[in-house]
Amino acid sequence: MLLHPPALPMTRENFLSAGRGDDILKRMVDAVRPVPVAADDGPVCMSCKPRPTVEVFDHDIYTVLLAADATLIPSALTRVPPRKRPRLDMRLLEFYADRYPCHTIAVCCFDNADARCAKPLLMWYEPLEPDRLTVPALDCHTGGPPDPDADVPVDHWVLFGTDEAPDGWGEPVDYLPSR
Repeated sequence: MLLHPPALPMTRENFLSAGRGDDILKRMVDAVRPVPVAADDGPVCMSCKPRPTVEVFDHDIYTVLLAADATLIPSALTRVPPRKRPRLDMRLLEFYADRYPCHTIAVCCFDNADARCAKPLLMWYEPLEPDRLTVPALDCHTGGPPDPDADVPVDHWVLFGTDEAPDGWGEPVDYLPSR
């Protein structure tokens, strides 16, 4: 799973524990409704200074590779346990490096045998553009670069929040498990 949040540099501290609640994601999805998506004009980035390294760490069932430059990911794959190590198409990584040069790239590696045990990935980050709410959501199931014009079956939800929204914005979510 490759994610590309429009974030200032991130580290493992940006990944949050989902706790013990197995249904937190279901409750979050139940609290939102689909809305039409507006076209994006592409990233606005005046100066990006990619970190020259890839941070590799374990989070829940994932081994996460975190980089400012997607093309650095292959050199760090040897640090992922073989059973979790994906085969990545270099064209995919070049697509993200070219199209989203300022975004942080997170490759979350897992073994399908563990997938049923996975908790939602929760992370916080400082946005590249604080005045613009961006939810990156490209999906592709071929292993190659995504085609933004292709129809792709949706198999996930992307949920977001902000601590700077005005009163009355959004929908409340009950994060406590129902009893």
